[in-house]
Amino acid sequence: MNKGEKGKVVCVTGASGFIASWLVKLLLQRGYFVNGTVLDLSNALSLSLSLSLARARALCLSFH
Repeated sequence: MNKGEKGKVVCVTGASGFIASWLVKLLLQRGYFVNGTVLDLSNALSLSLSLSLARARALCLSFH
């Protein structure tokens, strides 16, 4: 990902999964706005908390 990609919007399906959650964290740290899809919104809450603890930019994250 180039530095010129900052501010772009991406969608990560299954965002609460193990691999996807690491991808979400990486994308947020690189300045992307991330829309994540999850089957259960309670999983989305635990993902947001873990990203906040990791100091990722969780404000740029939304779940659908």
